[in-house]
Amino acid sequence: MAKKIMVVDDNEPLRSLVKELLNIYAPDCEIITAENGEKSIAVAKEMEPDVIFMDLKMPGMNGIEATAKIKSFLPSSRVVILTGFVDNKLLEDAKSAGACHYMLKNTMHNELKPLLKRLLAGEE
Repeated sequence: MAKKIMVVDDNEPLRSLVKELLNIYAPDCEIITAENGEKSIAVAKEMEPDVIFMDLKMPGMNGIEATAKIKSFLPSSRVVILTGFVDNKLLEDAKSAGACHYMLKNTMHNELKPLLKRLLAGEE
């Protein structure tokens, strides 16, 4: 069965870009998307993604809240927080919610492929 990767971001162009990169780096995986924290919970319940790339700041439910809710029913999913800035308090909160990594959006092109390979192999 193919692994599933979910991308959650309220910015549609960025969500599409990440999805395109994932299609290149993980062509054998199913890539699914959600445009906000609330929708990510419903999609995660239905699709049970193995890896989730979750935007930190979104209107309504932010990435920390969505991560905590998803991890409550999908504890084995690995969540990577996507952020445009380093805020140690928010990153600590994300880790407490169950995120295993964070990635800066402006360095994602360098970090995505090796991190994805490790996550899909079951490494942290």
